[in-house]
Amino acid sequence: MEHIPLELNKQQKMDMELNRLLYEGLPFAAMISMANAGILVGVHWGQQNHAVLLIWFSLLALVMLGRLSLVWRYKRSVLLASDIQSWRQRFVIGTGLAGLVWSGAAFAVFAEDSLFHQEFLAIMLVGMAAGSTASLAPDFKSHSLFVLLVLTPLGMRFLAFENFVGHAVGGLVFFSIVLLMVNTHRFRQLLFRDIRSTLEAQESERNLKKANVLLQESEEKYRRLFEKSEDGMWIIVRNKFVVANDAVVRMLGYSSKKELANTHPGDLSPIYQADNRLSREKSEEMMANAMKWGYHRFEWLHMKRNGEVFPVDVSLTKIPLGGDEALFCIWRDISKQKRTEAELLNARNQAEAANQAKGEFLATMSHEIRTPMNGILGMLRIVGDSSLTDEQ
Repeated sequence: MEHIPLELNKQQKMDMELNRLLYEGLPFAAMISMANAGILVGVHWGQQNHAVLLIWFSLLALVMLGRLSLVWRYKRSVLLASDIQSWRQRFVIGTGLAGLVWSGAAFAVFAEDSLFHQEFLAIMLVGMAAGSTASLAPDFKSHSLFVLLVLTPLGMRFLAFENFVGHAVGGLVFFSIVLLMVNTHRFRQLLFRDIRSTLEAQESERNLKKANVLLQESEEKYRRLFEKSEDGMWIIVRNKFVVANDAVVRMLGYSSKKELANTHPGDLSPIYQADNRLSREKSEEMMANAMKWGYHRFEWLHMKRNGEVFPVDVSLTKIPLGGDEALFCIWRDISKQKRTEAELLNARNQAEAANQAKGEFLATMSHEIRTPMNGILGMLRIVGDSSLTDEQ
């Protein structure tokens, strides 16, 4: 059957699976039905009118051909959610027609004067009804309709007898109807439980596949980010660099990643850090802190292959890796940042020195101006306190 992507709710998925089971089981059920009908006609050939038997068998064959053509169309159709109930109704109608023809056996095949043939017909029809449980259990309506149509006329024929045996057989036929319906109901509950479990397992499998696809896409995305990042990235296992991206190779001035594999951070650093601590000793302490806390960030001095030392901002993050614990290390070259900071600090120092020189100049000039001004003001005060002569 051809399927198209649809968002189905749980009930629609359940109904679709029940339809599949009904239509897949129909060809075998039709074959068994026709085989039983042939046996029944053969056993009663000498007891009943041949024309009646042939007409009954032909009607049953036509119904079965119609049901098989329905199966053929079902398998070739495009399955839509809106057609689920339509296909179920067609199946019920076909089952009803088959049951109706089989009910005619109680009249067309029933031998009035042969107890053996009567019992054989009863066994055959009850067996047919019981055997239908396997193929019709997915739809209780279809099974109930088939059992009632096949066995009710037979039970009525036996109850019409005016003897104990006829009444007993008729009672057993109706008891079989009830028993078959009860058992089919229980079987259907188990079937529903199995189908529900299967659908849930399929849904889980689909979700798992989606998760795997998303995981693969995520892994691919992060792999590309790892390879193409402008920041240096490392995977550290047991205090050794094991995997590096291209940015690390460029930053350190090496020709390939293989040259950097299995190196200790201290091997790619100057002997001492900015705080005069040994690089190898301090690097192991930083990695231990990251393992302990899950994350650690700090500044570090690294050394290029040509001996040039440059500062980097380092972040270490603990990650799981193949059943082991590793550190995901990111470097960011902060040489420009450090130069900018130094230039800003130098500019600030120069500004502070200029400001201090200005203050000293103003203090000196103030002192030099204030001294003669005091003499002038004193002389003016003396002159003002005396009478002025012609010379003054």
